Amino acid sequence: MEPIALYLIDRSTLFRDGIKALLGEAGFVVRREARHLQEMLAQPEDAAAPHVILSDLTMGDPLFGRHLLTLRERFPEVRIVILTDEISPERLGAALEAGADGYLLKDISVEALQQSLRLVMLGEKVMPAGISQPAADTRGIELKRKSHQAILSKMSGREAEVLKYLLQGLSNKAIGNELKISEGTVKVHLKGILKKINVRNRTQAVIWAMVNGISTSLAAVPSSGSAAAAAARSGIVAPARPGPPRAVGPASPSTGKPGVRVLIVEDELLVSMYIEQTVRDLGYEVIGSAGTLADAKRLFEAATFDVAILDVRLRQGELIYPAIDILRDRRIPFVFITGYGADGVERQFGQHPVLKKPFSQRELQRCLENVVEVH
Repeated sequence: MEPIALYLIDRSTLFRDGIKALLGEAGFVVRREARHLQEMLAQPEDAAAPHVILSDLTMGDPLFGRHLLTLRERFPEVRIVILTDEISPERLGAALEAGADGYLLKDISVEALQQSLRLVMLGEKVMPAGISQPAADTRGIELKRKSHQAILSKMSGREAEVLKYLLQGLSNKAIGNELKISEGTVKVHLKGILKKINVRNRTQAVIWAMVNGISTSLAAVPSSGSAAAAAARSGIVAPARPGPPRAVGPASPSTGKPGVRVLIVEDELLVSMYIEQTVRDLGYEVIGSAGTLADAKRLFEAATFDVAILDVRLRQGELIYPAIDILRDRRIPFVFITGYGADGVERQFGQHPVLKKPFSQRELQRCLENVVEVH
């Protein structure tokens, strides 16, 4: 897992020190910090731009929007995330107009913050719970943070069980096997979940659960015979890391070539789910994913697939390279994904395509089309 370089802006030295320590344990590196935007803008340009700028929004600067625009002009390719104490329609609007990629509250859990920043790196927009992306794109939004207990109380017991397995990274087919119901029934329950929490896909559903602290708050759900109690009994917890390799369901044909099977190696669960969803949206079939080198080797040897998408750096400093000989022996093409682009891949593998994180759906589509066409 490659380190993600951050610039950190916050008026509190203690808060900055805490963020550096907490994010440093998860592969983030704070390369530069400042008390406010003006101080950051006054610093000389760095030799290498950061991946993400994490900035406070509560310093009461009436020219915040203007300064943020200047920051965006200076770092046009950098992701900017606002981390603040409260939701303000005016400041949220100013942040979005200036091109901010995320707006998060400081009561977010550390794990949710880490995963949100990784999703921002992939081009996703991250917002507080209760603010849908279409609504957040306008200034006159109604900012209501819906109680997740109230939302959970509207879920059926079966929906709570589906959400539980969704948080564990299981596919619709695997969830159906666990609950002994059909994959079609799982999809019906999943649609109900997405509608109730007002998100668009399973990845956003996982983010919603993590941002709302589902793993620590279900004890407060009423203990009667309500659906909320059923959710509590189901033991919903957010995963700390990906589990073993998992099988996933087929895609609905769209722009990709029907029948082309894709295997994904990515150690971050939410990032893996995001890539899986994107690949499915492109019309390809995702046959499974792995988060460790050992799991990748097992899938490379046993699974039937046509192309692989490979994160270069995995957890605990593991590199994917030792598993590549298996792909070469089987004549299976592969694509590297890395935050450093071609510079993040060893020279001996330079002839293989590389996608630099964050990449767009269109970039992934072109890359897969080229690989499939060549082979």
